Amino acid sequence: MSGLVQINLPAVDGILRQLWNDPTTFLGGIAKRLLQVESDAGDAKRQAAVNAAAITKLQSSIAALQQPAASTQTKVFIPNGALQARPGAGLYSTSAHLRPKPAAPWNPDIPMRVEQYLLNLDAYRDVDTLPDSFLQAVDDRLAATEQSPVRDIIRPRYVTDASELCAPKARVLGHMDQLAPILNAHPAALLAVEFGWAGGAWDEEHIADNAPCHNITGSDSGGWILGQLARHWLSLTPDWLPILHRRFQFIDQGDQANPKSLGMFASPLKPGQAFDGSDQSRVGGYNDCLGGDGSAWEGGGFNLSGARLDSVLKAVTSRVFTCGETCSSGGITPDRTPSGFAAYVKRLHLDALHASYWTAVYDGMTSDQLRVLQGTIGARLALNSVALPTEIVAGQPIKVDVQMQNDGSGKVTVPYGMELQFIASNGGVRSVPLLADARTSLPLAGETRSLSLTATAPANLGAGSYGVALAMPDPHSNTPERAMPFANDEWNATAARVDLGMSVTV
Repeated sequence: MSGLVQINLPAVDGILRQLWNDPTTFLGGIAKRLLQVESDAGDAKRQAAVNAAAITKLQSSIAALQQPAASTQTKVFIPNGALQARPGAGLYSTSAHLRPKPAAPWNPDIPMRVEQYLLNLDAYRDVDTLPDSFLQAVDDRLAATEQSPVRDIIRPRYVTDASELCAPKARVLGHMDQLAPILNAHPAALLAVEFGWAGGAWDEEHIADNAPCHNITGSDSGGWILGQLARHWLSLTPDWLPILHRRFQFIDQGDQANPKSLGMFASPLKPGQAFDGSDQSRVGGYNDCLGGDGSAWEGGGFNLSGARLDSVLKAVTSRVFTCGETCSSGGITPDRTPSGFAAYVKRLHLDALHASYWTAVYDGMTSDQLRVLQGTIGARLALNSVALPTEIVAGQPIKVDVQMQNDGSGKVTVPYGMELQFIASNGGVRSVPLLADARTSLPLAGETRSLSLTATAPANLGAGSYGVALAMPDPHSNTPERAMPFANDEWNATAARVDLGMSVTV
């Protein structure tokens, strides 16, 4: 029989006969009960029902063995080079209002999906309780962001000039307590929270032994910043939200005989700790000086050989959310062409790039070169192949094999899920989850990964033929423009899914 499982029936018959004569087996138990003479009529009737049920179950099992073998279909996909608006990735700018497209010098049709929300607390450094009007303004801004394609990198700060005036630590913590419920109420607006320490308050961490209010030294960026400020943010915000600090998570500037760690933690993350919810897995780095020489990320305190720098970058920035800022140091020098600068950004595994601080870096770029840069930063996923059955059974498991690549500079840090969609002839869509949180399964920058996944077909999925699609919706705001796109021609931006061009029969 074409397409059927081939069964050696004489061998099966021999096995069944052997089991039938063994009273300790399932079949032997049936035989024993069938041969048992029951004197009580009620017991006999009950036993007959048990026997009939057991025989029916055996018949169903044998029938299942003779069902057609599941046929698998596989389709290969080709990644494309199209520029896409990818949530939580790309160039971003400082703005006090929603501006989904960056200002000059960028071409206005280049999409942007990240903004820095500069939360100015300068007027409240001497006030224990933030005014209701201020808190309401933050709430309104985040609520508006949730209705847009944008996600915010929030940067609270007290210092807006070089005065380095102090804000008491207890007051800073109190303000955080007031702000946290608002942040938690708007997860769809958030991408990360930045913090630092200048003049005893948030901003950049200008570390100096003689600076006013600095209770830390130039060789230690842990201390109170990590012990209280960072951990307080970590305790107040969702466990997926990155907390960004100017220092790297781990930097080893010493040698094997005399290690000297200048990072926030004593050791780098291990690959399996990428998104485990721990403090170390959530604290990432940001920087205000991407120089043009390619040898250092200056604000991070690097003075390492190229090999050691690569080792640190791989250990740290490929595992925690990392963003950077352009800077006047070097800019795009003759050895740092626009394409070279894009490669440099990719080398740093940046998830986002603050591009409005030193815009002269981009003055020499054409629109096409800017598109290359925009399309490089952050995660950029593309399907390579998908395999799944041609026939499925309602309520039963479905095995799905997916291979995808990430040719961007960063990773997916928002906990997107992944789902399989069945599309009926009338356009109706039924979705089933493949991954509740795809972050640990998705490829990191420069990787290709093969995923073996299982979904369960809806129990009430009616008989018929269904088209199939793959989607990664925003976990906090399920609208098409906030879904994670795929760099394939089959990407359906209107429906926020990859139409696989495959069908299944129920």
